[in-house]
Amino acid sequence: EFVTEFIRQENSYLDTALIEKIRVSREGAGDLRKRSLIIRDYAYSDVRNFYSRAFGGIFVLRSRNTKPLIFCRDPKVARRHGVGIADMQALEPLVEHGYAQRDVDWWKDNLYRLRIIAESFLMDVLDKEEPDLEFLSLNSAEQKALIQRHGDKLGMYLEFRRMIRALENGEKHVRVSEDIAEILIHPTHDLTPVTREVVGQLLTYIYGGPLYYRHQKTEFARAYARLWKTPRRQWARIRIREHYDLASKSSNTLS
Repeated sequence: EFVTEFIRQENSYLDTALIEKIRVSREGAGDLRKRSLIIRDYAYSDVRNFYSRAFGGIFVLRSRNTKPLIFCRDPKVARRHGVGIADMQALEPLVEHGYAQRDVDWWKDNLYRLRIIAESFLMDVLDKEEPDLEFLSLNSAEQKALIQRHGDKLGMYLEFRRMIRALENGEKHVRVSEDIAEILIHPTHDLTPVTREVVGQLLTYIYGGPLYYRHQKTEFARAYARLWKTPRRQWARIRIREHYDLASKSSNTLS
């Protein structure tokens, strides 16, 4: 508009105010005369399941031909609108409607994730008992000695370790306690990639662990800076780096 005005106006070269407007615009935004911006409508008709940060964080699942499942991270919003809360109470509806399942054998091919879950219980204890210790910098013998020292507080961790050994040895029908069984709920194998990602994000939010950095960077940063001590911080850094290295290698292999 400034340039058009400059061309049409007589003696425009004497209009110092207009020239100054053109100069400021040019320095700030470049030459806009040949630029165009067209924002097309995006079709969301095929998106059946998704997560949105709206309403305090909301998960919507509606691809199983049943009444839609809606879980909100903000308990006050969830109660106000009569939808589910994104916490442990969400597990049973997820299983009932076929979005998640209890299948211990599934973990045979996902032992890396299982070790992450097991280690999270170990780090909870070490953060309280050994807040200045870099546990993963110790050698194997030192780690075992430390685990034995705090063994009375590591019931969940030790049970997970027994389960991992049983799966590694090819045992069938591995038995686990009710507390462990809830944590082992995972996305159903026949979900589409998008739906599996949404359900996986919901489960990660419920359980926590280092990989919730992927979906909840703000909460992760807050916990890392204010709540966690040296053991859990070191562990989170190492495991996240490993996770993204594995993802990168997998992507390169597939390509």
